[in-house]
Amino acid sequence: MKKQIQNLLDEIQVKYNVKVLYAAESGSRAWGFASDDSDYDVRFIYLRNKREYLRLTPRKDVIEVTDGDLDVVGWDLKKALLLGYKSNPQLTEWLNSPIVYINANTFGVRFLNLLERHPNLVAMYYAYRSLCKSTFYSELKGEELRIKKFFYCLRPIAACHYIKETDEIPPTAMEKLLTVNPFPSNILTGYKELVRLKSKTETTMISKSDWLDVYEYIENFLTEKPFYDKIRDNPKKEYFEAFFLRELEHYA
Repeated sequence: MKKQIQNLLDEIQVKYNVKVLYAAESGSRAWGFASDDSDYDVRFIYLRNKREYLRLTPRKDVIEVTDGDLDVVGWDLKKALLLGYKSNPQLTEWLNSPIVYINANTFGVRFLNLLERHPNLVAMYYAYRSLCKSTFYSELKGEELRIKKFFYCLRPIAACHYIKETDEIPPTAMEKLLTVNPFPSNILTGYKELVRLKSKTETTMISKSDWLDVYEYIENFLTEKPFYDKIRDNPKKEYFEAFFLRELEHYA
């Protein structure tokens, strides 16, 4: 599959006339609780030719390709930097992914270093909390529930605890998030059992009544007062602009 992903990324570079600076796995395979039938969620950051950034009408800043089990999405570097300035957790998860397909001249390391030096952890904390909230109230309704949706709540909660305990950007792999002991013992046991149940197929359904402790733990997290409120200066945008200009000069 890795070779197929590399070939598709090569085709994208030719078709769209872009330079892929970084590409990595996102979603359940990067988080560490994929099923045998999980899709491959490939995410990448690209740069266009310098002249393209001088156009009066800007190009679309997202590239999306679906090919069988491959779901491939890329962001223009300019878009990625603007979202990075806001400490978008999706971006940091890409850059922290344990499964990397392309990392041109250690681009991913340099970009992640920029984000780690200039984070807005309060914004990131509330973004993770919002991810949990939207999934819980839209997806965990009724008696029969998709097991994967529990992970879309539990992982953001673990990330929130990681931010609180470390004052750092959370890692992508759930195994590393668990190092700060985010869950009570009964919830951790439940999480591990959910991982086991999900391992065979993405579509596994479970009964809410059998998992009330986990369900109520998530619900309590959302109804309790947020526990991270450290005020920091907002990142300075000029650092992100300087990074963009350096990369543009080097590649475009």
